Amino acid sequence: MKKTILPLLLFFGFLSSSNAQVLKKIIELETNTSRYKSDVEIPDTIVYNFKSNKLLSSLKTGGSLKKYAYNDKGLLSKISESQTKYPDSGESIEEFEYDSNGFLVGTSYYRAKNGVKTEGASTSGMKFEYQIKNDNEFTITGNGTGTNSIIQKLYVMKNNVLTVTMNVGKIKTISVYNFKDGNVISANINKNTRENHTLLYTYDATQTLNETIFKNLFGEKYFYALLCSPPEITLNNSPQFSKNIMKSSALEKQIKVEIGINTDNVKIDYNSNNFPVKSVNTEMVTAGSDVSPRSLIEQTYFYE
Repeated sequence: MKKTILPLLLFFGFLSSSNAQVLKKIIELETNTSRYKSDVEIPDTIVYNFKSNKLLSSLKTGGSLKKYAYNDKGLLSKISESQTKYPDSGESIEEFEYDSNGFLVGTSYYRAKNGVKTEGASTSGMKFEYQIKNDNEFTITGNGTGTNSIIQKLYVMKNNVLTVTMNVGKIKTISVYNFKDGNVISANINKNTRENHTLLYTYDATQTLNETIFKNLFGEKYFYALLCSPPEITLNNSPQFSKNIMKSSALEKQIKVEIGINTDNVKIDYNSNNFPVKSVNTEMVTAGSDVSPRSLIEQTYFYE
């Protein structure tokens, strides 16, 4: 496995953590606004709790509780998820493994009870290897297993273009991301050649909280960790590894099968230090010529 330690603060233009405010809590509300829904719904709520910018827990409506643990180097080592309504049902565990340079090299998933793997429970996961020439030219290969499937992943970055090839069993997906100034400006998704669509992204001039949040999860190499094994954390609008706050995503084209594609229109409020205090994302679903409401996602940010 060939690695080169990357020079910091170059291609992705990360925000200096010394200038970041200290996060205390983020509350996310998602309301189903589909035109096909006639009943009144209580918004899904996720509360993310931090301490010294470290994500400690997230609690979702319905009783899904996640706890985040860290190793002696301060890197995310384990996510445990349990259902508070059913405390005897055990936990879903995801563990993270790093090499001596801080690169994420392995993940594993299994069921447990009181932190101990359930007898007879299967384990799935991934192993990753890196070949890095510089911060804009690298290859990552991943191999592992999922639920009854062999998984293969290949990430190739060159000249501001990231190509991700993923094989899950017999399903193959090729995604091509075009970067400019550290942001993804377009993404083409091709799934088994039957589904093909391209999204275009716009950003404001403000840097996201992703550096603060994800660097405190995965360390200096968080960009690669987000590529290899992105956690189910929707603290900021996707793509997670873009350096600025996304204002919108729009469907440029869709061919083959007209599946529903979520698009975004985001409004951000900032405090006097130019950090977000509230974002409102109006999500739409686009399928061919049909555009309909999907959800309204509100996130409120609290600082110490």
